[in-house]
Amino acid sequence: MKNLFSGKNPWGKDVILKKIVGNSAYLFASQVVSAILGILTANLLGVASFGELSLVITFVTNINRLLSFRMRDFVVRYMGGFLAQNKRQEAAAVLKLAALMELATSCLAYLVLVLLSGWGASNFVKDPTTQNLFIIYGLIILGNVMAETATGALQVTGHFRSQAFLNLVQSLATAGLFVLVFVNQGGVYAVMLVYLAGKMILGIGHVVMALYWLPQSLGKGWWRTPCGAIYRSANICCVSPSTPT
Repeated sequence: MKNLFSGKNPWGKDVILKKIVGNSAYLFASQVVSAILGILTANLLGVASFGELSLVITFVTNINRLLSFRMRDFVVRYMGGFLAQNKRQEAAAVLKLAALMELATSCLAYLVLVLLSGWGASNFVKDPTTQNLFIIYGLIILGNVMAETATGALQVTGHFRSQAFLNLVQSLATAGLFVLVFVNQGGVYAVMLVYLAGKMILGIGHVVMALYWLPQSLGKGWWRTPCGAIYRSANICCVSPSTPT
């Protein structure tokens, strides 16, 4: 039996396996923290207020998804394709175009949310006074400007551990803020601000990490590449809006 496995590397020396296990550990820890926060939030707010907060979060999330153009898939497909061909200028142009499109659609999504906030408060939460909850929590849409583009870029360039680590940091930061609210017996507005802060950390964090790593793959000054550079190689303007699931 010893001879049977003598030609194979021990699992502890398998670099790929160690990366997979490490990334999975970060993600699992993040999910555990999120699950605990959900339970504690329900206990703190009570059924009625927790239900209101859940409806607000769901409404904002669905507005954002409805007007999303799946920039992550766009970046993974086309930026990844150009990098595989060692066409860094075209890859940079794809990324820049995706970022600008996501910026525009995010601003549009927030505008739509503000316009529909009164209707959502009256018809979903059944309480017009909760309109401000929709508008304030809706700031996650602006906080996540270019986050999908950045996530796609990080995936294309293989920085999965950075994303997993960011998820863990976001979960721990959210948990820390929630402890303060829990100790002070804060209400639905305080809890909503905690969740808002967590989403902001996640959205802005992806953009910051992408800006840090991208010069290694695209070169310094990649953002100066004109978007028109992509048309020399392929027509990639067929992007359809996503369908909420």
